[in-house]
Amino acid sequence: MMFSLKKKPISFNSADDLIGKTISTHHGYHYPKLQQYFTDGRIKTIPERNELMMLKAVLFQRADATVINETVANWIIKNEPTLENMFVASKLEVDSFGYRIMFTKKWQVFTDAFNRELAIMKRNGALKKIIDKYTQ
Repeated sequence: MMFSLKKKPISFNSADDLIGKTISTHHGYHYPKLQQYFTDGRIKTIPERNELMMLKAVLFQRADATVINETVANWIIKNEPTLENMFVASKLEVDSFGYRIMFTKKWQVFTDAFNRELAIMKRNGALKKIIDKYTQ
């Protein structure tokens, strides 16, 4: 999601809406839908080392907005009093990728059990409940 200040919200319906803006990004992350804009300079980027610093770049107006997973951003905002009620999230996602946890082959028995339990938690709502506890 695109997070910007409530007092200076960024309308985000497509990458073209960000032309001329400065976006705080996570150092080392790739943003395929925005990369060409970054490369040719239509959108400036400030790489930060973590999501808290990304949000602070927006808060201190070094950047117009930041791209952060909504769950992660909500957890940080909830746990950092100086950030509460300061941000608004775009309705549109910038991009979407599934989370992955990787294990070596020697962990195969554990991996199979982990995947079974995770599937059960997704079906019965337990996973959502855990995530909501930390983000709402």
